[in-house]
Amino acid sequence: MMNMMEMKRKDERPIWKRIFFIASALYLILMLFLSRDAGISCDDTLHYDHSVDVYNYFATHGSDRSALETPVTHLKYYGQAFDNAVTFLIKWFGIEDVYSFRHLMSSLSGWLAVFITALFGIWLSGYRTGLLILLLYAVSPTFTGHSMNNLKDIPFALAYIAGIFFTLKLLEDEKPVSWKNITAVIISTGFAIGIRPVGILLICYIFLFWFILRLPHLYRITVKKTGNKGTGYEGIAEDGALNQGVLYEEAVSGEVRNREGKFRGIRDLLAELGILVFISGAGFFLGSLLWPYALQSPVRNILGSYHFMAHFPGTFRQIFEGSNEWSDFMPWYFIPKSMLITIPLIVLAGAVLFLVFAGRAARPGKLVLYLIIIFTFLFPMLFVIVKQSNLYSSWRQFLFLYPPLILIAASGLNYVYEAVPGKYSGWPVTAVIILMSIHPAVYMIRNHPYEYIYFNQFTGGLKGAYGNYETDYYYVNQTEASEWLIAYLTEKGIDSAVVGATYPVKWQFRKFPGIKTFYFRHEERSQYNWDYAIITNRYIHPFQLKNGIWPPPEPLHTIYADGIPIGIILERKNRDDFYGYRALEENRPADAVRHYEAALQFSDRDEMIFYNFARALYNEGHHERADSVLKKGLEINPFCEPILMYLGNIAKYRGNTDEALKYYERLISYNRKYFQAYVEMAGLYSGNDNPRARELLRSCLRLNPRYRPAIVALADTYREEDPERAKKYDEMAETVK
Repeated sequence: MMNMMEMKRKDERPIWKRIFFIASALYLILMLFLSRDAGISCDDTLHYDHSVDVYNYFATHGSDRSALETPVTHLKYYGQAFDNAVTFLIKWFGIEDVYSFRHLMSSLSGWLAVFITALFGIWLSGYRTGLLILLLYAVSPTFTGHSMNNLKDIPFALAYIAGIFFTLKLLEDEKPVSWKNITAVIISTGFAIGIRPVGILLICYIFLFWFILRLPHLYRITVKKTGNKGTGYEGIAEDGALNQGVLYEEAVSGEVRNREGKFRGIRDLLAELGILVFISGAGFFLGSLLWPYALQSPVRNILGSYHFMAHFPGTFRQIFEGSNEWSDFMPWYFIPKSMLITIPLIVLAGAVLFLVFAGRAARPGKLVLYLIIIFTFLFPMLFVIVKQSNLYSSWRQFLFLYPPLILIAASGLNYVYEAVPGKYSGWPVTAVIILMSIHPAVYMIRNHPYEYIYFNQFTGGLKGAYGNYETDYYYVNQTEASEWLIAYLTEKGIDSAVVGATYPVKWQFRKFPGIKTFYFRHEERSQYNWDYAIITNRYIHPFQLKNGIWPPPEPLHTIYADGIPIGIILERKNRDDFYGYRALEENRPADAVRHYEAALQFSDRDEMIFYNFARALYNEGHHERADSVLKKGLEINPFCEPILMYLGNIAKYRGNTDEALKYYERLISYNRKYFQAYVEMAGLYSGNDNPRARELLRSCLRLNPRYRPAIVALADTYREEDPERAKKYDEMAETVK
């Protein structure tokens, strides 16, 4: 059986090094090539527009303050250094195809994350681990897909793994001072902070790693100062896992020196600590250079941005485990489960195998290094679980955890090669790895450029996840849809049309001035005037996805990924739904009724048509027919909030309290943030059961403390019983707009 040193020598042969660098170069070419087909994501347009504001801020020497005024998007708190740097290049070199260049640079940052992770693995255990890292990344659809068009999360993942790697290299380097590593740590830390304020985590890591790796030296110094020798002092002479087997011995001078002459006395440790303080300060300063908000007051605003992002106010509805819930009410296991069902099984298996063979990491004295890497993977996840953070879009915001996981998984697979005896033992292991890589690899080949919506076998693939979890939450398919529609209109000779979309597609149609585009919400599509509509499956209720209500029958074109529809193009064949809505808004209910009757001949799967039709009928006095139309709308979408609210209000108006309560309770159980329902429901209890009414209103105010109708209603419940308290609530209501 080949021992560890023989395996190491075999792994270090020049052929392995050549294979690694050739494979890395081919990987780079492949990623740059794939980026040409990447779709424009919703964040793509959002962050590019802000980066233009940042460019204008610097180009006007700070007189253009648009980058500092972001009350809706909150983008001034982001930093987004990579986006900003790419936009500077776009402006300086006059690049016209903005998003193609952005995607090229994004894929480059993705490749750098892969490459640095591989170098990290080589540093720890040789070139075979580095090659395994390349392989695991190559069959990682989520990371690869985001590498094509995510200029925020992928560059941050690059900075995160680079910061960890170069910090550990710096602390483990036998040279007294390595300016190469110092520079790398400063750049990585500054890059991370400049992209996201949470990048200050790397500064915390610097001092934590230093303390962990220097703990034996601190212990020796403490023992020496107290004169307590012989009680463990000699027992830690071999640093083992903390310094890769380097032997330390007590020098005659009373300081601790290794074989290379590096001191570990108190003066040297303090000097090293001073260098780390310098690195942290330099990285912090570097992180603010392309960030206008940070430049106003670097320390206060970067720390303030971190606090703001940790309590991000924007919340979103998303599908998770078959239900539609708000992002700030996701279960504690949202991130772990999202990772578990979307990461290839070969990567998960590698991580488990590392735990099985963890003892092998201790033999060459690297166990503590691996424990640090595991900590960098687990700590951010545990932190957001404890903080109950606002989480959305699967684990996109935690892509920076993937490089440490890949590193652990590749090391686990490498240990399997070492553990299995026999001259040809590596071939069966290789065969199993390839077999387990087939599922994600085939998906990527068949579904480019929708790699990022991959689901593994735990859910039955993307088909099993459909309707249970979010799929194309990044709106990537709208680019393909736009290109298809442009080709269709060109073929038909149509040069003038109105195109509505569930996310702006202005850029895609920039070369066609006759095509006007605008944004609308999917559920409100009947209320707008459009000729063609581009709709993704984002924000479609899971009931409609699972029951074949969406997509509607006979769309003009459907975009599929792994056999499930992720986007459609509709051609409007009748405008009576729009005319009906316009008549309703203009207080012409009779005309509205006529138009909606005609509209239902063309579209009977739009719940808002039924809702607005019922409003028109009710205004015309056709109450029973209105009720029937509303209930027909609930067949299409039993969770349609406007219909449930309307039915509740009708029942309340008719004095049918039990029925009204049923609709309000049903609405709140589906959407806990439908605040008006709390107020209406409390009104049914007010007077007869004031404690129950107050409980409902306080539940509403816990979710939205500034919801004025709830404050006023709460005051009303105290009018007769406690006028002074009612007055206080009235005063509070006056402070809320």
